[in-house]
Amino acid sequence: MSRPSNTRADSSLTAALLRVLRGHRGQRQAIRRGELVQIMRAELPQLRDVSPKTADRRVRDAIAEAAARGGEAALVCNLGNGLGYFIAQEESEVEAYNRQEDSRILSLLRRRRAQKRAARAELAFRRQLEFWR
Repeated sequence: MSRPSNTRADSSLTAALLRVLRGHRGQRQAIRRGELVQIMRAELPQLRDVSPKTADRRVRDAIAEAAARGGEAALVCNLGNGLGYFIAQEESEVEAYNRQEDSRILSLLRRRRAQKRAARAELAFRRQLEFWR
């Protein structure tokens, strides 16, 4: 399902995001998402004029979109350890982030495969019931 275009990160959001994150290089300097969103809302009118939940979603979308474009934004990491976001300074930080993402991807694929099998079995069972009615 695609999001409405108004949730897409604009260039001012991406620029502000990178400006803030440049002060948070390396895992030791990570910034928690709530604090990042608060700073971004203070800086950008388009985030002040929406709910905190919507602002949070827009910041996360901006991080994902910026990272997909490459450059410095591709080094933005969050290791899921509660420390928050940072721009990787060491190859080991990028490797840790990639291991985490690989694990998440594999977990999603396993869940999807199990769901497909279960759905196939359930639907076949329902067809049999209908046949014998």
